[in-house]
Parts: sequence; structure tokens; C-alpha cells
Amino acid sequence: EGEVMTEATQRPWYASHDGNGYDHIQSAEVNEDNYVARVDSTDAQGNANADLIVKAVNSHDALVAALTLIAYRYESGDIGDLVNDMPEIEAALEQVK
Repeated sequence: EGEVMTEATQRPWYASHDGNGYDHIQSAEVNEDNYVARVDSTDAQGNANADLIVKAVNSHDALVAALTLIAYRYESGDIGDLVNDMPEIEAALEQVK
């Protein structure tokens, strides 16, 4: 019938560059057979891709919360209250820079 959604692997995720052509995305800093995904590449672009995936995944929840807060303030007409929310919003943005 419908698709069954499962939970994503617990975060934070980490990128591991082994130098043998594989960039592993894993759920622990130390390789303990905890792979989430693998980027097949032997160059710097593969390393950068793995790092970007990890950064995006690890910042996802904070960005969704910040955007939800902004949308709520806008829809409720409380735009002025965004000044008080800026530390949370800026912290979420810092995670992806």
C-alpha cells in the first residue's frame, strides 16, 4: 500500500577520508563498521562532497526549526519578535557555513 518511513541513522554524522578512494559517511568518529553511506572518489571533490553531505545532515534539524520559527512569526504578524529569535536563527545558519 503505502511507503513505510523509517528513521534516519542517529546524528551527528562524520566524514572519514581513507585515502583509498572512499569517503565514508558514518555515525561515529571512529570507524566501527557504522557506515551510513560511501562516496566513491579519489580526489578532493569527493572529500568535499562527503563533507557537504555531513554538514547538511547535521544542520538539518536546526535549519528546519529556524525556518519554522520565521514562518510562524510571519504568519502570526509577530515579525518584530524576530529580533529576540535572531540568536537561534544565526546559530542555525552558522552550522552550515
